[in-house]
Amino acid sequence: MPIVQRSSNVFVLTDSPDVVDSGIIDELKRAADASPLKRARLCLHRANEDPVHEMLIVLAGDVYIRPHRHLGKPESFHLLEGEVSALFFNVEGEPEREERLGRSPGRPFIYRVTHPVYHTQLVWSEHVVFYECTRGPFNKGETEFAPWAPEEGLPAATEYLQFLKAKFSRS
Repeated sequence: MPIVQRSSNVFVLTDSPDVVDSGIIDELKRAADASPLKRARLCLHRANEDPVHEMLIVLAGDVYIRPHRHLGKPESFHLLEGEVSALFFNVEGEPEREERLGRSPGRPFIYRVTHPVYHTQLVWSEHVVFYECTRGPFNKGETEFAPWAPEEGLPAATEYLQFLKAKFSRS
């Protein structure tokens, strides 16, 4: 495959021009399933210092993404496969808006965040595949995790994810 693993759940392309096919997506799905964080990211940009960061991201269905906001950076999310809710919270941690994204007719499949609002995703399918674009360079300090949301990997995170899924489930 024309991708190599950079870290536990981050991959990069090795060929140019950059071409992504279903085989690469399948490999990312396997990596997301095997990852403790239940996600895999293919960076289409070459370096953390690049001015534009483009990524293909796969989330497994049982992933917990700690609610967070980006300080001074817009973020575009383009759903390619699966079904996901984008949740947006106020500063106290109350969900203010849910956007249910999917690829069926009439359903939104892109969202863009232009100001620092806490947000997360709830995956409703076995996997979600999406393209994300944001401004670089990457700086961990420009992402602020919600103080009211449990850290990833803690038992409280699993409970919080179950709470959110029960609250927003339409089954």
